[in-house]
Amino acid sequence: MSARILTRRAVGAAAAAALALVALVACSVSVSFGDEAAAVSTDVNDFVFESMAADYTLGRADDGTSTMTVVETFVAVFPEYDQNRGMRRILPDSYLGAPLHPQLVSITDAEGAPRPAEVESEDGVYVMTSRADDYVHGAQTYVFTYTLENVARFFDDTGVDELYWNVTGDEWPVPIGSASLTLTLPESVETEGVRVVFFTGAEGERGEAAKILVQEARKVRVETTQALPAYHGLTVAVRWPGGAVVHPTDERL
Repeated sequence: MSARILTRRAVGAAAAAALALVALVACSVSVSFGDEAAAVSTDVNDFVFESMAADYTLGRADDGTSTMTVVETFVAVFPEYDQNRGMRRILPDSYLGAPLHPQLVSITDAEGAPRPAEVESEDGVYVMTSRADDYVHGAQTYVFTYTLENVARFFDDTGVDELYWNVTGDEWPVPIGSASLTLTLPESVETEGVRVVFFTGAEGERGEAAKILVQEARKVRVETTQALPAYHGLTVAVRWPGGAVVHPTDERL
């Protein structure tokens, strides 16, 4: 399953300026390894996600460019028969021509115990995999913690800084029961003028099956209001007055 960058245009009252936005898609797949698994089940995607919760903390590097620490908690419900041994998360390694420099910090379970973890980079994507020796069954929690750079960009037509992120990705062949994003902005962001837009649905759709639970000071929280079917996702755009971060230039890349 490949990661891809999608171009969309924000619409509606919350985006009256009709901002030109670019969504960064982070894809994920469940994984099964070995011929034995194939003999038991021909479809490793015969499972569901009970929930996916993302926690983003935006910051500033020493040179002023943006950084982001990401903590994503997936609760997958696998079948009781032998099918899956884990899951992987796939990220693009660049955004609007700027390198993201993704770095995995850890993969754990719900209690913080380490899960097996491996990474690889190829063909413009960064792949994080948790691969167990044995099959996993029932509800399984995977907490991916990783860091990114150059995530916030400045758009000349609006004069604002912006983070526009496809939180779940929309290439999942399985449903997601609920999805949420919590974003913490850095102290350098002026709280007045922070605006939030969200979309749900398949690629190119602008559904409204979500709500803003928190928008105060430098904290934003958005959560879906209904399950996301297969190949549907949650995208959130947050913008604030320009100048909070330095934007990547050719000299910095």
